[in-house]
Amino acid sequence: MILKNKKGALTDVIIWIIVAFVIAAFFGLWAYGHQLITDQLVNSGSELVANASKEVVQPANQAIQTSLDTLGIVILVGMIVSIFISNFLIKGNPVFFILYIIIATIGIIFSATVSNNYMNLIGNEVIGSTLAANQGITFIMQYLPYFATVIAVIGGLFLYLGIIREKNQGIGV
Repeated sequence: MILKNKKGALTDVIIWIIVAFVIAAFFGLWAYGHQLITDQLVNSGSELVANASKEVVQPANQAIQTSLDTLGIVILVGMIVSIFISNFLIKGNPVFFILYIIIATIGIIFSATVSNNYMNLIGNEVIGSTLAANQGITFIMQYLPYFATVIAVIGGLFLYLGIIREKNQGIGV
């Protein structure tokens, strides 16, 4: 298979930053909401509902609380690998290198703002402890500018280094 007429996405880093924030916030809200529902069901006035909730809902809640962080990390790392692979397989035109640097710089500056806002959410007394419980995602969000810089630099190297390709912009497989 030969990749033809494929153009490199200059905004991959910015898209990754947005997805990282959305995943972190969504998984945090999901864990928080599920914990609230579990607490209400377990502490309900009905003995039947409370017993059933202790046997069914509480174990499900514990599984959700422990696995959302891992799932978020897998999604974000998978996106990073996807960016690297797509940049490796696409031949970037050197004319767009300056544009890539500008957009990557904007993305890195944007990631600092997103990281600061996420850290402000962790300071929130309502949902902050739930967000902080996702330690892996919180680590990524805390150091988001560093991750964005590494992704932009390595992705740019893969995109513009001129690896051996066929003339028609693709690697013959």
